[in-house]
Amino acid sequence: MKKGIITFFALAIALPLFTQSDYEIREAEASLSRGSQNSFTVVIPYATTSLGEDILKKLMREYKGRPKLDKKSNEWFADDAKLETISDNTVDVYTKFRENLAEHFTEVTFWFDLGGAFLSTASHPDKVVFAHQLLNRYGDMVTEVLIEEELKMQEKRLKELDNDLGKLNKENEGYHKEIDEAQAIIDQMKKDIEINLNAQGVKQSEIEKQRATIDQVKERLSRYQIKT
Repeated sequence: MKKGIITFFALAIALPLFTQSDYEIREAEASLSRGSQNSFTVVIPYATTSLGEDILKKLMREYKGRPKLDKKSNEWFADDAKLETISDNTVDVYTKFRENLAEHFTEVTFWFDLGGAFLSTASHPDKVVFAHQLLNRYGDMVTEVLIEEELKMQEKRLKELDNDLGKLNKENEGYHKEIDEAQAIIDQMKKDIEINLNAQGVKQSEIEKQRATIDQVKERLSRYQIKT
């Protein structure tokens, strides 16, 4: 099957079919290069277009599909993918990405061309469940990478916190060392004070003796001063 070349504007309201814990899948009509057709959109919080494209290529390889980007329509096209649970024939898979930077999510819209009709709940209720399984797998693969990245970020944060704690412990050891050094100085000063007080006592005794000696000398001097 070959792609058409006409591009239409994206269509309106999409009603949610069901919700996963980390992403949501909706079914609605939306425009692509083949006109306005039924589509399935996976809404994945915190995903980027770049990650979504990488996972798309990885997933489609498992079904012999090799998605290629049409830069004109900004549309990925996987020709003749072998989705046997959806169709006995090969399936053309179209994919578009819309990344919302403000609200931190990416919408990934899939169209499944079964060869004459696009997959929909209304026309292929027995096949849609398998499309859900495929899109759930896609959402799981994207979410797994996001959680792995989050884990790396949290582990990096833990390492930073451990490093901060190590620095605080080192600072604490430094403070204790300074306290011990200061305490040693204080203890030595207390000993020096005792020695000083003892020395003052000895010196005070010497002063008193010296004063007594001076008094004796003055008394002897006064005897001679009276005679003259």
